[in-house]
Amino acid sequence: MPKLQFNLKTLLIATCVVALPIWSARITIERTVRNMEATRSAYAAQMVAYMCVEHMKNNHQAWPKSWDELDDDFNAGLTRAGRKWEWTIDDLKERVEVDWRADLTNLEPNSVVWIKDFPDREWYMTFTNEIIASYLQAANLRKRVDPSLVP
Repeated sequence: MPKLQFNLKTLLIATCVVALPIWSARITIERTVRNMEATRSAYAAQMVAYMCVEHMKNNHQAWPKSWDELDDDFNAGLTRAGRKWEWTIDDLKERVEVDWRADLTNLEPNSVVWIKDFPDREWYMTFTNEIIASYLQAANLRKRVDPSLVP
């Protein structure tokens, strides 16, 4: 029977041949999971933006002051999402941040509703502030919001 001999070069190549695909698969899976979560968070942020719009429609254009004020708008948000998500209001609170004292006359990017994990930019065409700004423009409130309505 022939005796197997390994030198350092052969051992290094064998280790790379085994380790590289495992490492690559791990990175791919991590990125896929992160992208899936970012996508869910983007939809959650859009839903919260629409919930805020719904709240304003039903409350004389008043911006909500807390999550508690959005409870009544949660089911309308689920309906607007077009499919039944398995979210609760607590799930939205974990994913989405809202500025309850927002200045509706001056909406900066990501200044009103944003994804907690990605506060510096819009993800996956979320554009939450544009949802709110479009409503305000359609309601003719963008340039002349009653100061008493802004918290």
